[in-house]
Amino acid sequence: KTSLFDQGISVPQLPRMCDVLQQFSSPRLSDIPAAVVGYVSVSVALQSQRTSAQEYYVAGAERVQERLLHRVESASSLVLSSASLLANRTIPEDAAIQTVRSLLAFAEETEALGIYDINGKVVEILAKTSQHSLPEQLSPQLLQYVRTNSTKQYLILCPPQQLSGSSVSAIPLCAVWRRQSETTKSISSPALTQDSSAVIGYVLVALENEYLCNLVATMSGTMFGGIQNRVYLTDTLLRVIAYADRLSAHNQPSMRGK
Repeated sequence: KTSLFDQGISVPQLPRMCDVLQQFSSPRLSDIPAAVVGYVSVSVALQSQRTSAQEYYVAGAERVQERLLHRVESASSLVLSSASLLANRTIPEDAAIQTVRSLLAFAEETEALGIYDINGKVVEILAKTSQHSLPEQLSPQLLQYVRTNSTKQYLILCPPQQLSGSSVSAIPLCAVWRRQSETTKSISSPALTQDSSAVIGYVLVALENEYLCNLVATMSGTMFGGIQNRVYLTDTLLRVIAYADRLSAHNQPSMRGK
């Protein structure tokens, strides 16, 4: 066997060769802190962008909510005033209905108002145009929901649902039409103890699907540089009820898990 000495390699040279090999096989310790700091900086920057994006989306959702609540407040005033007029027995019924018609004319975002008896059958529908979603007969589900809640409150905001055989969802808003002695009590009363015999009927308007679609499309365009398909309005089951693409809204796709 030949030795290292026979090959002309001295033993003191071995450590220097190992040092050379080590330089190519592993990073220098002095480089590690800089690499870690760089990674952390990038991570923090990305997280900051994600947080900013989330805050922007939340702010957008709050703006849509504010507009929707303003619309609900306006419609609430209309149906409550109408129910009070209809319950006032000192005003002839024809005169009361004509006054309600005048109130509707000044309600810019409400196209129709329906007056229903206690069984959900229409008494009269007051409409600005023939294009509205109010039915001739309240569905059993809607009527049951209204009856259940009418013992606790004067104003009932119903879940989104299809009205009058329509394939699109609207949001019904209903005021309970009670006997005059009951309706003249404070609406801010925290609880109602009247039985169902005090109820004469219901006054109903609907937040139409077209209005809801226009609302989310407009808000999306405002927030995202004219792009109108970034904002959805969903129900509590995360089914889309309003979107810039009307066809998608009509199909009510679920956003669960997306």
